[in-house]
Amino acid sequence: MKLRCSCYARFSTEKQTPASIYDQIRKCREFAEAKGWNLPDDQIYTDQAVSGAGEDRDGLRRLLLAAKSHPRPFDVVLLDDTSRLSRNIGVGARIREELRFLGVRIVAVSQGIDSEDEQSEVLFNVHAVVDTLYIKELGAKTHRGLEGLALRGFHTGGRCYGYRNVKAEGGVRLEVAEDEAIVIRRIFEMAASGFSLKRIAKILNSEGIPPPRPRADRLRPTWCPTAIHAMLRRELYVGRLIWNRSRFVKTPGTNKRVRRARPRHEWKVLNRS
Repeated sequence: MKLRCSCYARFSTEKQTPASIYDQIRKCREFAEAKGWNLPDDQIYTDQAVSGAGEDRDGLRRLLLAAKSHPRPFDVVLLDDTSRLSRNIGVGARIREELRFLGVRIVAVSQGIDSEDEQSEVLFNVHAVVDTLYIKELGAKTHRGLEGLALRGFHTGGRCYGYRNVKAEGGVRLEVAEDEAIVIRRIFEMAASGFSLKRIAKILNSEGIPPPRPRADRLRPTWCPTAIHAMLRRELYVGRLIWNRSRFVKTPGTNKRVRRARPRHEWKVLNRS
């Protein structure tokens, strides 16, 4: 019987090459051809630079929506390996359960796992543990690397008003941007003189001084009191860098992250010269 196939391919970060997607599709297509199955171009679903930890992926959503449609356009979902579907045990199990309920077969071609086999669920679960451990170990290694950079005096974050990021051997260092530093010193001086946050913002806006993060949807970006309040409390401006103050955790079932404070004993306090 010439089964109708779909293919789901994914890679995780922008640092990975898009060729990964094409290689995954190629392996699935070769498998389908060897079986005498049909894999049309319009049944290939992809997610590029999206983590497999959550379910909020456009390509995956379109695949599941197609699986629920009548008539359904495919009988089998081909994956290069189980980690493409998910790197989260719970998420992967929910997706497989939903596809199984819809009568859709799943095949991980590189690992030789076919949901029609009796032992497939055990194999899927074993590989799910490995896939989950991989992402946890990767996170730990990334955190360790960033900690090493911070302890050696390198900058590990994004852009900070008052500084520019300068590439150096081994990492990125902060260098004072004097035009912005003048504004910061003036803000501190006005605050020390008793000016309110609203008054400081009004003065800066009246003089047309660009704010730290101008919004693209505004023709004339402005300062706001909350941004000034955050700047006055930022310890980097008094020569003290605090690293590891917080961490990001993912909302269950999604790739959305929320910031959570770390205990003070985990903070790394570094004094800048």
